[in-house]
Amino acid sequence: MTAMARKWFKRLVLILAIIPMLIFLAFLGAINFIDFNGYKPQIEKEVSDYTGRNFKIEGSIDVSVMPFVFSVGKASLAQPPGFDPKVPQFSMKSVEVELSMWSLLLHKKLEILSVELVGPTLNLQRNVDGQDNWSDLPALSNLLPLLPAQQQVSANGVQPLPLNAFFTPNASAQSDTDAWSLQSLVISDGCINLSEQQENYRMNLEKVNLFALNLQADKPFEVRSDFQYHHSLSPRTVNFRITSNFEMDQKLQNYLFSDWQGVVTVSLPEEFAVPQAHLTTSGSAMKIDLTQKRVQMEQLNLEGLNGKLQTNFSGRFGAALDITGELKAKEIDLPLWSKHLALPLAQKDDPKWQKVNGEFRWSWVGEEILIEPYLEKPSTSTLPAQ
Repeated sequence: MTAMARKWFKRLVLILAIIPMLIFLAFLGAINFIDFNGYKPQIEKEVSDYTGRNFKIEGSIDVSVMPFVFSVGKASLAQPPGFDPKVPQFSMKSVEVELSMWSLLLHKKLEILSVELVGPTLNLQRNVDGQDNWSDLPALSNLLPLLPAQQQVSANGVQPLPLNAFFTPNASAQSDTDAWSLQSLVISDGCINLSEQQENYRMNLEKVNLFALNLQADKPFEVRSDFQYHHSLSPRTVNFRITSNFEMDQKLQNYLFSDWQGVVTVSLPEEFAVPQAHLTTSGSAMKIDLTQKRVQMEQLNLEGLNGKLQTNFSGRFGAALDITGELKAKEIDLPLWSKHLALPLAQKDDPKWQKVNGEFRWSWVGEEILIEPYLEKPSTSTLPAQ
């Protein structure tokens, strides 16, 4: 290569290196001079037109470049016509969405890297006529088949679910172009409220905190979460603090929790006159199918109240339960567990069940838990070593 050629080659390399920098500086300058709050009316209109509900942004809209983060302050989505207008269907204190700058500049593609939600609250309602406030929102409706108008219960139970049945490639799976992923998801102080007026109950999932990294459909990732659960048909308020591997399919219909461990705290109203019950928990796998409203559990371990158990079970969930399984018990005082956990055990008043060891079958159908058979001579079998 001649000296002149080398000179022009170096110039060309320099130009090619400068072009991306110039593009970035131009983009940076444009971002700094744009007042994104001026786009509030347009954003509100687009969301309102898409959802059929009034969308209002009360907080500010901000964009930073390093990292490239789009943030929105306090915002709310109103209820559809026919539902309580005083309670928004969705509200949040703030959201921060980190985007890939290079995907936007080089490929003109909007790629979300991470999401952080603060104070998200979702209020779901079904009135006495069976009309709900989510069926007209496809993205939300697909996530909520577990809330039927009437839950059909089979007294014969159901067959166990293959734990990996919904995580293998198949012809109906979405294409790679529809696949989604996130580097991180953070939720702080979340809440989901369900008001079911047709079946006359309320369900609340409150104080939800969640942290997860490297989320991707059809692949496991670790989730750390704590939350509080209460159902109006039960006196129990249950607090969970769990770390688990988690996997979901592309359509967000099937979920697999595996290799989890954590702590469960059960609180009852004052009139029950019992202290909080603290249980440690771990397990192998729990499969949830929202479409069929089915659950399968493998090797759920619970320890507390001076005893421990391991159980496997499968069945249907919803407004009524139809679950069957087997358990291994060690020093379990069933009347004590029934009293402190408010469990509808058939044996709750039977002193013969105060120190149970061995293997049993059990079922939870409707409003009663039945454990059988009772072994007159306690078994020496114990749970597998943890």
